[in-house]
Amino acid sequence: MTQLNLRAAFLHVIDGHRWFAASARTWDVAGPRATGAIKAEIHRLVPNIDVTALDSVLMRARLLTKFYRNVSQRDNDILLKDFTLSLSDVLDSALNRFEHPIEVHLLHLTDWRDPQYRALNAFGRDANRGRLDWNVETSVLVDTLFSALNHVSEQNEPWATAFRELYAAAHQRYMNEAFPWPTHLSEWPDVDAYLTQLGL
Repeated sequence: MTQLNLRAAFLHVIDGHRWFAASARTWDVAGPRATGAIKAEIHRLVPNIDVTALDSVLMRARLLTKFYRNVSQRDNDILLKDFTLSLSDVLDSALNRFEHPIEVHLLHLTDWRDPQYRALNAFGRDANRGRLDWNVETSVLVDTLFSALNHVSEQNEPWATAFRELYAAAHQRYMNEAFPWPTHLSEWPDVDAYLTQLGL
């Protein structure tokens, strides 16, 4: 659990969602599901932008997956339960499906990347270490994380209001790259004033 004041911790929660939404949007306009002249122009200007966008969205997704699932190996990680909010079992299970594949195939050079090694060793708790088809599964992961944020924003807890505002901003940022990120969810003085106004 976080050692920070929750208001200070929420600033970092905002950042995680803000940059996740931005990278997910880039993946949508530059990745395999995108088509047309805009995609072609993006790839002309920034070669391999789809690779960069995928790395970014998966790294941000891993950060948020740990946050929502309350997975911590340190005593100073910021977790959802710090805000007295919780994830449904269905959403927890859905996010769990992505956690280890991201770690194994993006963040660590490990034997688990090798298909033959996985075939011989992926049993029990190690079964969920396969390589997912990210061209397909990234969109599912993005939708699942937005569902998680929406789920916690609808709970009857004091912090849900702030998460509801974060959901609205992050989802709009994901849907429209030109969406201006709200000032009250940007820099610390504005975030602090907003949370004070909410009585948090």
